[in-house]
Amino acid sequence: MQDRVLVVDDDPVVRELIARVVAHTGNCVLRAETAEQALDLLTAEPVDLVLTDLGMPGTGGLRLLAKLSTLPAAPSVVVVTACDDRAALRAARLLGARRILQKPFPLDELREAIADALRPSQTLPAAA
Repeated sequence: MQDRVLVVDDDPVVRELIARVVAHTGNCVLRAETAEQALDLLTAEPVDLVLTDLGMPGTGGLRLLAKLSTLPAAPSVVVVTACDDRAALRAARLLGARRILQKPFPLDELREAIADALRPSQTLPAAA
């Protein structure tokens, strides 16, 4: 079964590169140029993973992450960004980013982050 992955980046070259890597992992790819487009897409079609930049015009990546966390079936999130603001990166983690990849990143690292984010969460057995 294919997972649905949404790639959100305002840079068309980066967006397409990430989308190609996602497609090569055997997953269905959706693309959005802005956080607003991403949110519109997510209201119509649920996804399993969102790969998003932080620094985008309009509603930025942090606001997108905040809104994603309120969805009934919140997707996993991996941040791919050139942002080096420690406060913003910490906020992304607090808002649920499973991984943060700093641009430029090795494609193997992106593949690993995708696989990890789509892996079902392991829950600990309940204490007796």
